[in-house]
Amino acid sequence: MDRLNSLNTPKPAEPEISVITVSYNSKDLLIKSLESLTKTKENNKIEIIVIDNGSRDGSAEEVKKLFPRVILKENRANLGFAKAVNIGIKAARGRLVLLLNPDTVVLNNAVEKMAEYLRSHKDIGIVGPKLLNPDGTVQLSCRSFPSWINAVYNRYSLMTRLFPKNKYSARYLYSDWKHDEPRQVDWLSGACLMLKREMLDEIGLFDEGFFMYCEDVDICYRAQKKGWKSVYYPFAEIVHYIGSVKKRISIKLIIFHHKSMYRFYKKHYSKDSIFLDFMTACGITAHVFLTIINRALLKAE
Repeated sequence: MDRLNSLNTPKPAEPEISVITVSYNSKDLLIKSLESLTKTKENNKIEIIVIDNGSRDGSAEEVKKLFPRVILKENRANLGFAKAVNIGIKAARGRLVLLLNPDTVVLNNAVEKMAEYLRSHKDIGIVGPKLLNPDGTVQLSCRSFPSWINAVYNRYSLMTRLFPKNKYSARYLYSDWKHDEPRQVDWLSGACLMLKREMLDEIGLFDEGFFMYCEDVDICYRAQKKGWKSVYYPFAEIVHYIGSVKKRISIKLIIFHHKSMYRFYKKHYSKDSIFLDFMTACGITAHVFLTIINRALLKAE
């Protein structure tokens, strides 16, 4: 039996790392992700917290059965990602907090590698690994902060699809450099983020106004404003299965995403300008329709 599963293996008295996974109807992927964590070299220094957001697929029951050492917190309903993460952070005891999506698989002691790098750099508050698609290709998981033009040129936008080598998308996606060396970036994908507790104590927890999407952009933006760096660290690798499900993104999720985009722009860019706020709302509304068209094209492939 894996060490993290053993009923006879005590929970760490003072964990150095708290791994937090928010799960919603992701049973099969969640179990695979937790199994990958059992192979972590120093798992006796790690606590794992699963926040189940009202799943109806038996996820919670399966975690209880297979992973008795995992701390499971069950929400009666889907509270959204940011609020669920905050529940996990408040329960966590580690000085380092790792947010890990249930659709990920940890490779080659990636958790320890990120922790070692973060501990050895006082000015870095957030580190993210190299995310890989299931076929081993690199997922572009770090970005520059969005500008106004990225309402049109972003990761899945129709314009990026039609003109994949345009300079606006390349600047936003950091697609014009090799992702094989550590680099300070603006923000990193929330699929896998390691954060220092002392940074969170200073800047605050995740903004629960983001139900899902853009909460990772927001936390990195607030961290940078307080002088904390975010770094892409490719020597830690995580498989992320988002690429296999992007064709199934529903219109409801598209709307959630754009509502979060609007909240980010309004909060950080246009809160003092009625004109900019109006233009932002118009631009994002238009982009919703472009994204729905792009979704239809993806499904047709």
